[in-house]
Amino acid sequence: MSLRDTLARLEKQGDLVRVRREVDRRFELAAVAKKLDGGPAVLFEDVRGASMPVVVGTRSARPFRGRRSPTGP
Repeated sequence: MSLRDTLARLEKQGDLVRVRREVDRRFELAAVAKKLDGGPAVLFEDVRGASMPVVVGTRSARPFRGRRSPTGP
């Protein structure tokens, strides 16, 4: 399964959070990833200093089913 397929599946299941605003890769990205560890995958679409989006948590060890996203329903 490709990364694109994995992201599409996670989004369809409601297990992908998209962060569209610019984030600092050194501090903000790591803090959000740590806070959501074990929760939904997170796709950072605009990472300062990065030439492409960054995704974390696509293979979470703990199931996310039944939890709400911290950014909304």
